[in-house]
Amino acid sequence: MSKCKGNVVITIGRSFGSGGREIGKKVAAELEIPYYDKELLEIAAREAGGYAGYLESYDEKRPNGFLYSMALNPYTSEAEPYTGEGMPLDMVLQDIQTKVIKAVADQGSCVIIGRRADKILRPDYDVLSVFISAPMEKRIDRVAQRNGLSEKESKKAVQKADKTRRSYYNAYGEGDWGEAINYNLCIDSVNLGIDNAAALILEYLKLNGKLA
Repeated sequence: MSKCKGNVVITIGRSFGSGGREIGKKVAAELEIPYYDKELLEIAAREAGGYAGYLESYDEKRPNGFLYSMALNPYTSEAEPYTGEGMPLDMVLQDIQTKVIKAVADQGSCVIIGRRADKILRPDYDVLSVFISAPMEKRIDRVAQRNGLSEKESKKAVQKADKTRRSYYNAYGEGDWGEAINYNLCIDSVNLGIDNAAALILEYLKLNGKLA
């Protein structure tokens, strides 16, 4: 069983239907470190208090024009919610999520799926940023089988998810979602398969002296 040297955060961006979540789970299991995906929403909800209901609705999405300019001052909670007074909705949610991502990274090595974690943590943390992709037709087939969709429905879902993730990633700060220059390692999950993709990430860590 491999172990991380020091505090290493592995961030995984992924195109929809490429298997990024499965790969991230395998890496986390092999290294025996925490895996964060939807778990981040649960942590953020405790921080958000009265705004918790908004987090899942706008998870990895950029709010539309109306919500972009909407302040959340009227919402309250007995759980002492994050007030975000005077801030637009998207900035409130981003601030909460940024605090949560940094907090889990401070706790030790981990795998974080999506949510601009690579942007948020650089340059202050030891980050291995990975992007998982696969050819469009393979992703359409995978999503169709996984979700019981027709090819037409699956193609629409894949295109919409990719567009949403790109818009979200690109909206806050520099960098273009999926562009190789923004990541340490880019992997085609179809050519390698899920298990080999996870193994490649571990080998990359080993070659860079990050594993004991």
